[in-house]
Amino acid sequence: MRVRDLAQRNEVAVHPGDPAGAAAASLVQSGLRAVPVVDETGQLVGMLRDVDVLRLLLPDYLGDLTDLSFLPPDLDLGSCNFADACGALVSDALRIDDTCAVDGNEPVLEAVRIMSALALPVLPVVDEARPTGVITSETLLRRIAETSAGLEAP
Repeated sequence: MRVRDLAQRNEVAVHPGDPAGAAAASLVQSGLRAVPVVDETGQLVGMLRDVDVLRLLLPDYLGDLTDLSFLPPDLDLGSCNFADACGALVSDALRIDDTCAVDGNEPVLEAVRIMSALALPVLPVVDEARPTGVITSETLLRRIAETSAGLEAP
């Protein structure tokens, strides 16, 4: 099975210069947990995940840490400043570059490999570096469940 067989069309993309607040709205509107980031020519430059936007709320010195369990539980990190996060640019939140894509002609397992390596719930499907759609972990899991159900049927 090829990626194009499971890909869904996606019209949502954001640009590096877009405000992060607008990107958050695009994420919510699309129902996806990540959206492609494209330049002015439509070329893929990266992927913006919901967690990348949320990371804008963390102080700089904590932003790159993956485990905060060493902090005392009563430590006050200050109040969230959503206005600052909204005013930041997509480029400030961008952590995943243009290598986070798969060609539609590739086997589905290649999409799974990339998604697993980058912890991406959504992967852009490209044709000559231009996004043509996305493949989601939800779609892959649904296909696994359907296949499993078909194998269990008498």
